Amino acid sequence: MKEKVFLLMFDAQMTTKDDRRRYGTFITDIKAEGFSILQKSVYMRHIVGNQDAKDLNRRIMLLTPPSIEVVVFSMTRKDYERMKTINCILPKLVDNGTIIWV
Repeated sequence: MKEKVFLLMFDAQMTTKDDRRRYGTFITDIKAEGFSILQKSVYMRHIVGNQDAKDLNRRIMLLTPPSIEVVVFSMTRKDYERMKTINCILPKLVDNGTIIWV
């Protein structure tokens, strides 16, 4: 099975107290799903295979409140390692699927 990096990007409407509460719950929920923060509204998770991506997509759809817009996609580990950065450092992926900040 192919190792992949699953990226989740979102934009949260924050106009009411309920919006802020839903945002906090959403962040807690995606962290519980194994996501690590990459940037303020970009989270990542290491996955193995297409089925993991499909299952994760379903769970994210259930966790996302209407006030949060989400874009998800996956890329191969090789594609992830080829990403270029400006003024930031990408976390390293270790063979056991762990994400390490260097």
